[in-house]
Amino acid sequence: MKFTFRFESVLKIRRFRKRREEQRLSTLISKKMLIKNQIEDLKAKYRNEKQSWEKQSVLANRQYYAQKHDRQEYLSQLKNKIERLNNEIKDQRTKLTNALKQMQMIEKIRDRDKQAFIEQTEHIEQLEQNEVAIQQFNAES
Repeated sequence: MKFTFRFESVLKIRRFRKRREEQRLSTLISKKMLIKNQIEDLKAKYRNEKQSWEKQSVLANRQYYAQKHDRQEYLSQLKNKIERLNNEIKDQRTKLTNALKQMQMIEKIRDRDKQAFIEQTEHIEQLEQNEVAIQQFNAES
């Protein structure tokens, strides 16, 4: 006899959902890391530009501060994106946790069913062995 799990299709779906949620989470995390790297690159670039602007005329300083304001706005937009991504990552982790719990629940049912199948098979084999032993004993008597 071969063990067949009655909820195998459900388990496959749950595994698929888990993989999908893992992929979505990794995508969000990589987006977040890209934006963080972009912020760091921009900050480094702005630090280097600041040194070159310090010895310029008043008009150049006005341009510098206008550009600085634009840069700060852009950086705050990037920081807002990171905050949104953090919220999305938190939600995605919750979804992944739920998918994992659902998959583990089905796997536990499968393990219990398999253990019950093994016990039933062993019981049947024991009964067969007992029957053979009884027939041999009766044949000898």
